Amino acid sequence: MIAAAEREYDAPAREASAATVPLLAVEDLVKVYPAARATLFGRRRSLTAVAGVSFELAAGETLAVVGESGCGKSTVGNLVLNLITPTAGRVRFDGEDLSAVDDARWRDRRRDMQLVFQDSRSALDPRLTVGAQVREGLDIHGIGMPAERRAEAEAMLEAVGLGGFADRYPHALSGGQQQRAVIARALVVGPRLVVCDEPVAALDVSIPAQVVNQQTDLQARLGLSYLFISHDLSLVRHVADRVAVMYLGAFVEVGTRRQIFDDPRHPYTRALIGAVPVARARRSRHGRPVRLTGEVPSPLTPPAGCSVHPRCPFATERCRVERPAALRQPDGRIVACHHPETVP
Repeated sequence: MIAAAEREYDAPAREASAATVPLLAVEDLVKVYPAARATLFGRRRSLTAVAGVSFELAAGETLAVVGESGCGKSTVGNLVLNLITPTAGRVRFDGEDLSAVDDARWRDRRRDMQLVFQDSRSALDPRLTVGAQVREGLDIHGIGMPAERRAEAEAMLEAVGLGGFADRYPHALSGGQQQRAVIARALVVGPRLVVCDEPVAALDVSIPAQVVNQQTDLQARLGLSYLFISHDLSLVRHVADRVAVMYLGAFVEVGTRRQIFDDPRHPYTRALIGAVPVARARRSRHGRPVRLTGEVPSPLTPPAGCSVHPRCPFATERCRVERPAALRQPDGRIVACHHPETVP
């Protein structure tokens, strides 16, 4: 493959860099949407979609971002890819501050950083064949000659299980096949980071495992890093190396897959894990499952103190008035809770 061969040529330098610099480093990322209009009483309320998120992603690693709908997961992915402009914070890719790069440099980085969309049907152009759409990235970046690009696109389709589908149109593909085509289009240019935004949420229940297994196999073969955004914790348990639990625009707990699923420390994490059928057999390890009451507060009027306290059965007066800092625990995980060790 053209793109894969070029990436292999750079592999020794990337490995040396990875020893000291994470592939992706996000520092205090914030996204605030100003109010479109004033309220009845003349006040303007802005919406904070992402409230100071920080994390790192190593080469070849999968970091899953999980949480309820509307918590800001997809916004984080869009900010990382510069599809929307952050209000504050910094995104570094391979040590380079992406806020300081010009349009020409971003063209190169677009090849390094790709997105797999949630809705494959909307992501594909019904007027173009699958092969033409997979080849499009090679055309844009001027990779190879026309015949080589066609061969590269067909080889990538073969790699995702769509050999012989290059001349078909999207309507002739099933939902799972369309999602594989979207993955092929993202991977054909040889990216190093792939942001997967709910990549199987729109598929029938029998299909997601097949698609995700394919992504995992390709990750091992091509050395990819995944930022995997999902609300499906059963799926996350299968694919993630580390997990970041998000609530109302901020991370409340970040740890390894085993830490999060087998020994969650934040009450919100415990509530999420306790609701997963596969986790029920492990509940005895961390007590009875936590049940949150009430609705998620509006990001237009976030609560004072800990953002989870209106729903948390363990909230104290301190939780109601003081926002907890995200602190590293003795086992290496990060938890934003006033009493992660004492919650019963």
